[in-house]
Amino acid sequence: ARDEWVYDDDQKTLEKKINFLITAYNRDVKKLSNKSHKTYITDQLDYDIKWSRAVKNDLEKGRNYSFDSALIRPSIYRPFVKKYVYFSKQLNEMQYQLDRFFPTNGAANLAI
Repeated sequence: ARDEWVYDDDQKTLEKKINFLITAYNRDVKKLSNKSHKTYITDQLDYDIKWSRAVKNDLEKGRNYSFDSALIRPSIYRPFVKKYVYFSKQLNEMQYQLDRFFPTNGAANLAI
């Protein structure tokens, strides 16, 4: 549900989008760190970014996110457009076994 944030044609543009998203998220973590009521937190979020259940749960737990350029990798998007993806367990939910099938460490691509 966050494709427009974690995919881009240009790697530098993707870095800027991810840094914006992480900055906005971390700002809300700081702003809402002493709040506990879910309704209050939901009403106070910065909706310039895409929120999901898992990201809201991380917010409630006070987890900060940080940018890691090593998580940007080339990808194929739906299914024949080459793009870059920021492949992070925090921002890409339900990854299942994608890392195993499409490793980045030089191991064989198991999908082919």
